[in-house]
Amino acid sequence: MQHQPPLYFLRLRFNVILSSNRSCGSIRPEGITLLAGLVMSQLGRPTKYKPEYAIQAKKLSNFGATDKEIAEFFEVAESTIYLWKLEHEDFSESLKLGKGVADERVKRALYHRALGYSHPEDDIRVVNQELVITPTTKHYPPDSTALIFWLKNRLPDEFRNNPSPDEEDAPTPVTINVRVQDSRKPVDDSTEA
Repeated sequence: MQHQPPLYFLRLRFNVILSSNRSCGSIRPEGITLLAGLVMSQLGRPTKYKPEYAIQAKKLSNFGATDKEIAEFFEVAESTIYLWKLEHEDFSESLKLGKGVADERVKRALYHRALGYSHPEDDIRVVNQELVITPTTKHYPPDSTALIFWLKNRLPDEFRNNPSPDEEDAPTPVTINVRVQDSRKPVDDSTEA
């Protein structure tokens, strides 16, 4: 446990810094900021962060863990994870690298799902009270939902829900006149325009 200076010492230090600043003719904000940092570091709660957390965070984010799940793992608030990212560059880089690996894995899986894929599989059956293992190849056809998702994200200009027509490709306007007439009355051709 770290030794904390008594509170009266901090007050005395604060008075000395203020009085030395006053002797220069004005109170300089950098002296107060420095003192505030000194007071906070001595009076605040000690950090739970340990250097090995960077390695653990990378492993967790490799498996797709979110910041909230990482905070639950370390038993801290999610805001503490954000603070650790700012204060510890190695922790921040570990999270970025780990999340990049997980994102690439998901992209690859989506790509295979969109195009369809095959993999070896063993078919296990009991025939005449004997266990028979037959090697087979299982095929998954392309998934249209995965295709649409991939194309909308990779080629958004070409694959949108509501594509905006170009001025050159726009059809020329056509005027259509519709006349509603009672079907019980005979048609009068002379009134047609």
